[in-house]
This record gives sequence, C-alpha cells and structure tokens, in this order.
Amino acid sequence: MAFDRLQASTGRKPRNLDHLPLTWRYAVRIADDKELPELAALAERHIPGITNACEPARQVHLHHRGSVLAVVRDEQIVGVAACLYLNSTGLAQLRSGTFSYCAPNAGVLTLPGEPTAAIYAWALCLPAATIGAIGNVMHWLQRPLYRQADIFARPGTIGGMRFMRDNGFVANAFCTPDLWIYERHPRSNFEYFN
Repeated sequence: MAFDRLQASTGRKPRNLDHLPLTWRYAVRIADDKELPELAALAERHIPGITNACEPARQVHLHHRGSVLAVVRDEQIVGVAACLYLNSTGLAQLRSGTFSYCAPNAGVLTLPGEPTAAIYAWALCLPAATIGAIGNVMHWLQRPLYRQADIFARPGTIGGMRFMRDNGFVANAFCTPDLWIYERHPRSNFEYFN
C-alpha cells in the first residue's frame, strides 16, 4: 500500500501517544494461554496479511508473558495488542531491515525484567469503537522497563496509518520503508502528573 502519501486526518491536532486518556470501558491484561487462538483469530480477521498467527504468538507469549495483551470489555475479548520487547540486537535488525516480523527469534527479545531497547507493535487490533482502549494499552507500555523505549510499527490498514500519523508516528530513514517510529522523550516522573 502507498501509505507514504497519506496525510494526517484533516482538522485533527496531532496527539501524544503517551498521553492518551484511559477509559473505564476496557481492561488491558496479559492474555491467558487458552485465549491465544481467539486473539490470533481476531488479528487475522481484521489485519490484512496476518495468517497463522497463533503459533508465533504462543512462542513470544511463552518467552515474555507481557507481550500478548487481551483487551476486554464486560469479560469479553474485544481486541488484542501484541508487542515485541526488543533488545539491542533486535533494534539493530529492525534498523537494518533484517528483522523477521512473522516469527521473531527469541534472541532479539528481552526476558521479563530486562531493559527494553525498543518496542515493536507487532499487532494492534482494536476494531471500531474499541480504539478507545489505546490509552489503556499505552498505560501498560508506560511501565518502568518500557516507558522510554521508542515504539516502532508497520501499518496494516489505511485506518491504522491514519491513526499512526494522528498520534505522533513518523516515517524513518531505516532500511525498511514501511517502518514508522514513535519517539519517546525521557521525562521525569513529575512531568507525568502535570
């Protein structure tokens, strides 16, 4: 898709992804092992190009339990957010264009408790009104080990691309032309309460 020519939504002021509001309608939590097939099917249904997602998601989930998140409303799964927490090797592969997006090698991922060099938004599936849960997902990514890691993503849909443009992602100069980055600027904890 020719995402590079899309403009930000007209009349919309760009927002800061890290400061999107939380909503009480949705909860974001670590996915349970038995929910992975349902979450993979949801992503496959709504994101073009994603197929056979369950086994790679299971491998990443087993490596780092906070990687696959379920978005829930009234005890029903309504969305999924899957993130790859990259170490310096993973970030270098992302920048060089040699990163394996479909089935990432565990050697490029951090273990729970390890510092994260970057976050790759592997799959974000928040269909229709569920997009309101993005503030809750970002709240999860503001935990101490993640809050200063830049977030990388590749859009899967035109709507996803517009969302990225409206929320501070920019095209990068790396070797992967459709890879976008949201640069996070280190802040003191005090700034988050202003």
